[in-house]
Amino acid sequence: MKVLVLSLLYSLAVAVVPPHPNAEFDSSFPLYSHDSRRQLRTEHQYEAQLLHPELCRFEDDRTCQVLDETLQRQARRTLGSIKSRGRLKVLVVLLRFANHDTREVIEASDIDKFFNANGLDSTLYPTGSINTYLKVSSFKSLTIDADVISWFPTNKTEQECAGGTSGLNQDFKSCFAPILDTLDSFHADLEHVFNWNKYDEDKNGVVDSLIVMHSGYGAEYGDTDPLGAAPQDRIWSHSMGPPEKNMWNSIHGEYSVGTYTVASAFHGHNGKNITKIGVVLHELLHTLSLPHLYDVSRSGRGGGVGAFSIMSNPWGQGDDGSFPGSLDPWSKIQLGWLTPTRITKSDSYLLKPSATENQVYLIDDPYPRGEYLLIENRQKTLYDAKMWNGAGGALIWHIDEAKNSNSEAGGPHQEGWPENGKHYKVALLQADGLYQLEQDINDGQWDDFFTFGKKLVPGSAGVHPNTDSYQGGNIISIGITIADFKEEGKNVMFTVSGYPQIGISDNPISDFQKCSVNVNIGQCSSFLTADIPLIEEDCDCYNFCGNGAIQGCCKFGEPCPITCESGGLVAGCTLAVEKPNDPDVDLDDVPGLGTPAENRTHDDSLRSGAQSLRWRNLFAAPVLLLLGSLAFHA
Repeated sequence: MKVLVLSLLYSLAVAVVPPHPNAEFDSSFPLYSHDSRRQLRTEHQYEAQLLHPELCRFEDDRTCQVLDETLQRQARRTLGSIKSRGRLKVLVVLLRFANHDTREVIEASDIDKFFNANGLDSTLYPTGSINTYLKVSSFKSLTIDADVISWFPTNKTEQECAGGTSGLNQDFKSCFAPILDTLDSFHADLEHVFNWNKYDEDKNGVVDSLIVMHSGYGAEYGDTDPLGAAPQDRIWSHSMGPPEKNMWNSIHGEYSVGTYTVASAFHGHNGKNITKIGVVLHELLHTLSLPHLYDVSRSGRGGGVGAFSIMSNPWGQGDDGSFPGSLDPWSKIQLGWLTPTRITKSDSYLLKPSATENQVYLIDDPYPRGEYLLIENRQKTLYDAKMWNGAGGALIWHIDEAKNSNSEAGGPHQEGWPENGKHYKVALLQADGLYQLEQDINDGQWDDFFTFGKKLVPGSAGVHPNTDSYQGGNIISIGITIADFKEEGKNVMFTVSGYPQIGISDNPISDFQKCSVNVNIGQCSSFLTADIPLIEEDCDCYNFCGNGAIQGCCKFGEPCPITCESGGLVAGCTLAVEKPNDPDVDLDDVPGLGTPAENRTHDDSLRSGAQSLRWRNLFAAPVLLLLGSLAFHA
């Protein structure tokens, strides 16, 4: 047992869990900061990436930005400290408000099991502990080791700590700071078991993870609690990373507390049941740098990717938080828990269940940089066991890293879409084409999955969703089709078509002959020429990708298999002519190109040492147009 009992009485910026689906709120309490700001007639210009707008409800934009950027920095530090170790040491403190001195609270030993235990407990953790969820989701890349400090009384009431803002302010830390002060006094005692050093694994002087569990009922459940407290007078579960100047510091200045998570020890707005893992996990994962994936821009209660990710809906498909749903594949990739398999050719593919297998497919070529598709196999098992009847199969995610967040919903229900550039950073392409997640109509349903008879095709026929690129409102058909879905047991089979043939075995290239490549005529002209380092000896012709990467080698007189696996749009095949020690390359004679300065986008990053190559365009403009057209419609 990892419960530390303190027998000493004393007088203690952010992401917010979404409200419970069945919560009721009085109309006088604006549910979201956007509603509050509209009532106060204030502007909200800054768009937070990790910080939930709730924490900006009563703050100006500059303060909101400082809080958000601080949370990002601290989250990155925490994530960096555990990546190489695979373990997160967590300090859990239990805070009892002054007006709850007679309230029967959850035993500290039960909270310890809630965080650390293996196996299942039908009452405390029917689907496993916090540690079990993280271990399963990370494919054993991360475990937590939580030390629970026994219940500690404060001389402030819950209403005082809530401050009329559900505790969503920088002053809330004053309610638990006395606990840290007391722990600090024990740290100074060399013979005492408590030591801050245990919770600072990267030894940067900042406690890696602090969780405050309190004796109230979470404001996110709405309604009134047994004492008549409304949501604004209770604490809304959240995570915060205060500015460095406002961080709690130990008496000798050796240690400080940066990001922290706050959650109720209880489930619901009354009763004696322990909280569910969904809420705590959602907030804890924020402190590891994951953003919220629900839509915070609307006055609804969801949007985003619905119940398809715990970072969007921690209550899960069953609405109780015990089955919070899986972590989405994009988030797993951000945490380093998942390495996607890149698809580069037309073929058939087998996909194993994402809940138990470290497998997801990625299609990023020929999308623009930062835009790609992820394909996973989500089955009705483990934390998704309460998925909708008939649910299960392939999920296809459309990612656009150029977007900041999931705060701009888009869909065919909007005028001017998709050219208006509105879409989520992490979007789930719903197979039924109804875009109900974006409209906050539901949190998902069975026909959002790609199953037998469904397919994802180019958007030339006006079909939505589709495989088109839409970054920045620039719609480009990449010509890819994903189809032929069928289940084989728990596995999913599907095909990808539309990639050009990459082998030219019957057409070896001779000196100064052209080679056929996958060319997107709309994007290639800026990247046909650049100075780059010598990549391989005896290599005559390279495939030059639109993002500046060089991949593939063609030798004169031999077959020319060319593909672009490094992302970006393929520009063409170029001839290498050695030109040492000459930084000034005249490209004015290359047809279809502008001045050298305009066409050396990657020049500084790709130039290396004294030995360089002059790359000459081998395509005359009419031939380039022909090849681009053929490849585009392949």
